[in-house]
Amino acid sequence: HEADIHHVQWPLQLATATFEADTMAASHGIERPPANPLLHFAGRLDVLVWPPRRVAG
Repeated sequence: HEADIHHVQWPLQLATATFEADTMAASHGIERPPANPLLHFAGRLDVLVWPPRRVAG
């Protein structure tokens, strides 16, 4: 299925976070780089969504 959507450009803002535990990457054998991750945040955004339709294939 697919659906068309429309919204204005995401108003991204820089963000920070404190991670008490981060086990997802290690559990998949991925080593995180030593640098802090780059985070973004976007507040509420109104979105128009058209009804889903079946995709042939």
